[in-house]
This record gives sequence, C-alpha cells and structure tokens, in this order.
Amino acid sequence: MAISSTVLTTGCSKDQEDRQVLATVDDSEITVSDFEQDYVEYLIRTGRNDTRDQRYRFLNEMIDNLVLADESIGQNYLSNPVYQDAIWYQKRKSLADLYFVDQMNERLEAPSDDEIRKAYAKSKRKVYVRHLFSKDKDKLNRYYQELEQGEDFVDVANDFYETQEYDSTAGYLGPITYFGIDENFAETAFSLNEGEFSEPIRTSFGYHIVYVEKVIRQAMLIESEYQVRKQGIENKLKQRRQALQANSYIRNLMGSLDVQMNREVLVNVMEEIQNLPSVKNIEQEKQADVEAATWNDRRLEELTLEVANESVLGTYVLLGERHEFTVQDYLYWLPYLPLNESRNRTGASVGRAMRNEVLMQLSEAKGYEEDERLENLVRKRGNEVLSQLYQQKLIQEALQDTTEMEISDEFRRKVIRSRSFNLETSYWKVPATSREEAELIRREIAAGAPPQSFPNYQFFEDVTLSPSESDYAVIDEVRMGTPLVTKANLNQWAVINVKNRAFVETTPEDSTDRDLDRMYRVYTYLNKKVDSLRSETEITINRELFDKIYDL
Repeated sequence: MAISSTVLTTGCSKDQEDRQVLATVDDSEITVSDFEQDYVEYLIRTGRNDTRDQRYRFLNEMIDNLVLADESIGQNYLSNPVYQDAIWYQKRKSLADLYFVDQMNERLEAPSDDEIRKAYAKSKRKVYVRHLFSKDKDKLNRYYQELEQGEDFVDVANDFYETQEYDSTAGYLGPITYFGIDENFAETAFSLNEGEFSEPIRTSFGYHIVYVEKVIRQAMLIESEYQVRKQGIENKLKQRRQALQANSYIRNLMGSLDVQMNREVLVNVMEEIQNLPSVKNIEQEKQADVEAATWNDRRLEELTLEVANESVLGTYVLLGERHEFTVQDYLYWLPYLPLNESRNRTGASVGRAMRNEVLMQLSEAKGYEEDERLENLVRKRGNEVLSQLYQQKLIQEALQDTTEMEISDEFRRKVIRSRSFNLETSYWKVPATSREEAELIRREIAAGAPPQSFPNYQFFEDVTLSPSESDYAVIDEVRMGTPLVTKANLNQWAVINVKNRAFVETTPEDSTDRDLDRMYRVYTYLNKKVDSLRSETEITINRELFDKIYDL
C-alpha cells in the first residue's frame, strides 16, 4: 500500500475546505464533507467519544469500504440484483430529495447580513457537549426529571448508559460545530450556556438530552475572513431553514393535486401490515423498541406476498394528467418510511409515500436525472452496497473453513456485551436456486404435494439457533404454520415452514465456544483479506488536512 501526504492549500473558504480531498483510494475520493457528515452521524448513533484516534479509525473504515467496493466490481458484482435494486431505490429517493431541496431554496428569503454574522460567530465556536440518547422518548423524560431535581449530569449519564464502573466520559460527544451536526441538535446546543441541559429533543437519529459542558469562543472575529466565508455561511443558513418551510410547501403541493384515496384498499393494507408476524414479533416476542423498527428486506417480502400489489390506493393530478398510486408504488417507498407509522397511521404513511412519488416525478420532468449531485449520491450508496455484498461473500468463505483456530484472549474481551436472543424452534425448508423455483415449489406444496418429496428437504426439530446462524433471521420473521418463500442467504431462496418458535434472552456468558469460533473466524479472515487488498491499492491520506479539521 502506498500512503503519501499531500500539500495543504491555505487561505480557502469553508466551502472550498469541504470539497478538499481528505483521502483517495485509487481513483475514488473521500472529501472533507463526506468524512465529516458520516463521522458526526456515527458519533451520535453510537454515543462514542470524539478523539483523534477515533477519527482516524473511522477514516480507515471508509477507506476499507472503498477498497472492498472496488474489489467487488472486479468480481462482477455490478450485475448483482441486490446492488441493482439498491441503485434503483437510491436514484428515486435522491431525485425526490434534490428537487425538494432546490424548491426550498427558491422559496427562502435570503438571510440578512446580521443573521449571517451571528451564524458565522457560532461557526467559530467550539461547544463541548454530552448527551443522553434513546429511541424511547419516555425513557429520556424519566431521566430529564432527575436532572430537573438537581442530579449531576455525569452521574445521570452513568446510570443511563449502565456503565460497569463509574465513567467520567459518560455521554461525552466532544466538540461540535454549528453546521456539522443535525440541525435540531446544533440549534439546541448553541442556545445553551455552559452547565445547562435541554429538554428531550428529537433529531433524525432519535431523542436526546443535550448538555453543554464548555463553550470556547474565538477572541476576535476577522472581517476579511467573514467576507470570504459569507457565501458559504449563507447557503448553510438556507439549508437549515428548509425544515421550517417544508410543511407549508408540502401541504400546498399536495392540496393542488386533487388527491382521491381508496379507503377500502387503504384499510386492507393497514390490516395486512398489522397482522404481519414479523411486525408482531417486534413487540410481543422480542420487546424491542418499535419506534426504531425499520422496513427490512424480509418484512417487505412478507408484505408483498400478502397484498394485491396492483390495487390502486389513490389517484392525483400532476402536470395535467391523473396518475394512479398503487400498492406497489407504496411498497417501493417503504424502505424510507417509519415502520411504526405504517402500522399505526397507515394513511399518513401512504400520504408520505405519495408525496415522495410526486417529488420524484417533478424532478424527472425538470431534468434532474442529469444532475451531478444525483450521480454522486447514487455512487456513494452503490459503494456501500458493493462493500456489504463482498463482505457477505467473505463471511461465507470464512465459515466454510474448518481449520482449528485458537481464539485470542484479546478477542474474547472485545466481544460486545449486549442483550441478544436465541431462537428455540422446529421448522422445515426446501432450498431453491431462484425465486421463481421457490414460488413453484410453494404452489405445489399448497396444492397437496408433501414437502418431503422435494430434493434437499430438511427438517429441524427442537433446535436452538443463535443470531450468528444463517437461518436465524429467516425464522425470526416468517409467519408460523404457513409455507412461505424467503431469501435464505445472499444467492439462495427457499420455501420454509416454521412449526414453533420462542425467543430466549441470552447474555455474553451464554455464548458457546462455537459462536465465539464463528465470530473469530470471520473477524480474522476479513482483516487478512482487507490488509491484502489494501497492499495492492494506491491509498493517499492528506494528513495535514486531517490534522487541520481536527484542530478546528
């Protein structure tokens, strides 16, 4: 692997810095903007502390993903249907997003010079924050009451995060920048004084209580620097105000379309969603956070088999023509919609999906398919999926290796301690090479053919599955007592019928040697493969730029 340092150009605006290349992987680039956006989301999602080492590890993980994506292209993964589907979905979503953003920009009043100066002053501050984060607002409210009663924030954070021993860094995010984080989080943090905490707020990640530990203000604001950065600050202020304009714009847009809904079809879809076993399991069997649940591939497959995809949910008039919005159109947008809203407020969920469809169609009519921003967004998503697909292949290769391995003590200590569930179940399955073959097998079984008559029929009675085993995710979500078609793994389909199923909570101490062996085997195999690929790749990291954005 060749790693070199590049020369840092000084005297550029913040927007120019955002576009500067922080790292390259052969012909692929990671800009400052790419890194900072993904890294801040990672910190909020995981609750990890911001350190130089953490940043460098995260940057190298981004590099690893590009290396794996490049390798997958060389192995013809561009034709993989999973990749093709992801590209198709991302293009639709990005078309709608870009059109909406531009519409908001056109409608926003230009910020005044005074507003821009205030935002510039905030952008020069370092605000050191801690937070309590949860998908459960009620849980946060309980801890908010403790803070209101005068409890120390760090003490409460230790209790909240259930630290094994007292941790003085509990809930610590480190310094944040005004424009480098979720808008609600930033506006809240920058409105607090040192030592103050917020009420629970909602961001795109969940709910937070924000605590400001320290604020560092720049002693002197330089007019010449303000003039250089003024345009960039103004653009970011406009982006931040989009949220305030969004509701009014969407109401006016949808109100102009003469939307007519088919209540009978809508109610049918709602009932099917509420009766999906995989949806019921979330709350009844695993007691997971329903608010955090998403529409994954298996839930979508299950719902697709239960609803009449061509049924018309509603119609609307756009660009002088009446369009039908079918159940299939709704299914296409479900990956980007909250599952809980789909279940409990199906009408609102369908309305949100129809809004996305309309924005996408308006975007296409305006020629956004040629927009460079669309290409960048789709390429980024494509690289993520290519990396994931190739990692799945490597995992399968690792698990096929039966060579004896000695698990290191260090790895044992690194195993994440968290709640998990084993499955106690009885089931049978008939593997197939394609979805079409699986559908044919299912129809023949439904017509009376015994499943034992098909080649490769397998029956498993009273077995215990851990989350690391391939059938676990399938058994977790399919409907019991009914033969269903499901995707068994990356390239294989199956007809499966679950006789019974129960979830048993486990602790890390319950992990079997077999589970640890599988994890360690995958861990070491992936590391060796990535190291090998990196040695054959031209990688450049701008270390001076990396240090500069950290110091800022």
